[in-house]
Amino acid sequence: MNNCRLSTDRSGLRQLLTLCLVAVFWLIASPQARADSCSGVSGTTYPINLPSAVTVPRDTPVGTVITGWTVSSGNYIGMWSCTFVSGQWWGTFGKPMLSSTGTTTSYQGQTYTVYSTGYPGIGMIIGFSDGESSCGGYYYEGDIGQNNGSYYGAGCSVGTSTNVGAQVQVALVKTGQPSAGMLSGLTIAQALPGATYAASARTAAVTYPAYTVSFTTPPVQIINASCTTPDVSIPLGTFPTTGFTAIGRTTTTANFSISLNNCPAGMNSIKYRIDPTTTVLNSSQSVVALDSTSSATGVGVQLLNSAGSAAFPLSSLQTFSGYSSSTGGSYTIPLAARYYQTSATVTPGPANTSMTVTMQYQ
Repeated sequence: MNNCRLSTDRSGLRQLLTLCLVAVFWLIASPQARADSCSGVSGTTYPINLPSAVTVPRDTPVGTVITGWTVSSGNYIGMWSCTFVSGQWWGTFGKPMLSSTGTTTSYQGQTYTVYSTGYPGIGMIIGFSDGESSCGGYYYEGDIGQNNGSYYGAGCSVGTSTNVGAQVQVALVKTGQPSAGMLSGLTIAQALPGATYAASARTAAVTYPAYTVSFTTPPVQIINASCTTPDVSIPLGTFPTTGFTAIGRTTTTANFSISLNNCPAGMNSIKYRIDPTTTVLNSSQSVVALDSTSSATGVGVQLLNSAGSAAFPLSSLQTFSGYSSSTGGSYTIPLAARYYQTSATVTPGPANTSMTVTMQYQ
């Protein structure tokens, strides 16, 4: 312990008295400045059990949330018991352990930072909940770790002693076209108890690193969802020109199907569109011109519904209603086609055309 000694030098006396006053003030103020304390769990890892496999439909827009929220397991209220100095805004503070992609996405009315998972085409959004027993616990603002990755959260001014905790929710986001594979398990966030000195200050001013907990996600199989759709060749038949007696005359129909093979489960919808590669001769009747391999004249090809009773709309997106999201499987789209007389005179020869089927998976 230092002693204050009196000096006969007046200037020295002033200096020594000043130093003594500073030392006494420090000794008085120091215990109060660090009167806050916490106890509770330390080093615990809380799993966030994402689905073991996630289907990503090929045509789902970038930025779409593809899993919905999954919440960390365990009782998060009362992880820590803390006593804080009066005037401090105590609470739980978290930060992500992933890097931001520099993009955001909106989900359920909230805008979230999209974090990188290290898997091309797959990102993650993170929600964070304070578990203050006096404040009720809530998901605030969505993100954690703003302000350059500092521990970030919310405070509650009720009392000076309470139980606090943390809960994290995550969802996967499509950030590009992923290939099939395995997303590795990740440590996605950490949390700890702490306090700020103002209600508006979201970045922790006081933290307790000894009570840090982590949140992890397991490996997830990524399935790039689409069906296999082989080409279809449709023999329309051979017909004498004498049967074509007026514009609008048609031949017998030829039934055919577009195959959708090995469609994975988990997609929301399958849609398709059929576009001609030649000129449309009669749009209301879905009649298209013959292609350059043909020498016949005076006829076109008409696309019909499966019953052959009505024209099938060209270049119009249709929903395939037979798909089961829960099971996936293989399916067919039944249709029909026939020749349709377009001119008063028909000449013989090969009569071919082609159309393109475009599939959309969401």
